[in-house]
This record gives sequence, structure tokens and C-alpha cells, in this order.
Amino acid sequence: MGHWSEGQTHVAEANEVVDITIIMCMGVNILGAISVTLLTVRLTVLRRAERSLKLVSFLAALFKIHNPVQA
Repeated sequence: MGHWSEGQTHVAEANEVVDITIIMCMGVNILGAISVTLLTVRLTVLRRAERSLKLVSFLAALFKIHNPVQA
């Protein structure tokens, strides 16, 4: 009887390890997906920011041309 319960605990431990491994793999996949999404979002935000900065500097240049006193 003692041997049987020992065997059972080993099986239970092995199952726990498998569960933990599956959870860790899922977590890594989810983290990977999140990081890829954040990366693409960051890139699009940077591109938009670059465009708006160009627009702002262009408008500022126009403003300086029209108002030479303030330049």
C-alpha cells in the first residue's frame, strides 16, 4: 500500500510539472503576442509623431515667414 501511494504522488508531481510547463508556454506566447502588438503600435505612433512634427515645423516656418517681427 505504501509503494502505491508513493507512485501516485510521483504521478501527481509529474502532472503538476506538465501543467506548469503548459501554463508557462502559454504565458510566453501571450507575452510574445503582447510585445509584438506593442512594438507595432509604438512604430505607428512614432511614424505619426514624425509626420505631425514635420507638419508643426512646417507651420512654424510659415508662421515665421508671415510674422517676421516675432521671429
